[in-house]
Amino acid sequence: MSEPVSYQELALLVATLQLEVDRLRKEVEIDPLTRLKNKRGLDRQIKLIFSNSSATKIPVAVLLIDIDHFKKFNEKHGYQKANEVLIALAEKLREYDAVRWGGEEFVVILTNITHQQALMVAERIREIVMKLDIGIEQTTVSIGVASSDSKGHDFEELFFRANIALREAKKNSQHRLWRHSDRSLAIHTTRMPTGMRVSSLVSL
Repeated sequence: MSEPVSYQELALLVATLQLEVDRLRKEVEIDPLTRLKNKRGLDRQIKLIFSNSSATKIPVAVLLIDIDHFKKFNEKHGYQKANEVLIALAEKLREYDAVRWGGEEFVVILTNITHQQALMVAERIREIVMKLDIGIEQTTVSIGVASSDSKGHDFEELFFRANIALREAKKNSQHRLWRHSDRSLAIHTTRMPTGMRVSSLVSL
């Protein structure tokens, strides 16, 4: 006949099970390839950020990042090299608590930041990505930016506007940063024959 379980043993068992539950919950919120948060993890992030920002009126910005010509790259070099690009980009985006939205798209949510500051962060990301070296060809991204400066605190609305901005960037030669507002702004890089790059600011 087995001895009864003590209170201490039972408490330890419950604590151990809770730790395992927490580990599994976090694991399902992580993208297995990049180890960034996935859409499930984003849902939790949205609840925390937007419930707080709505109550305190803290400005929020959403960046939607898309790797340019990724489908062609995948077809040309294969999925293993394509995965290397995704992993390398994820490492650069980790400091921004980025989320892998799916495929070659990533989402970054910035808090307590002005629209102009969000544009500066987006431009910094775009420049960082240009310096990625995987030994094949240069990787570039297009980024759509939307902020809550004057549009309220709603993720779906911000994501919708960031997505519109991203599509505009893609439509206009890609490798661009585009903000969604009444007066759009595009930042793009021109490749020069000498290998130099000249960044220009264009009001539209």
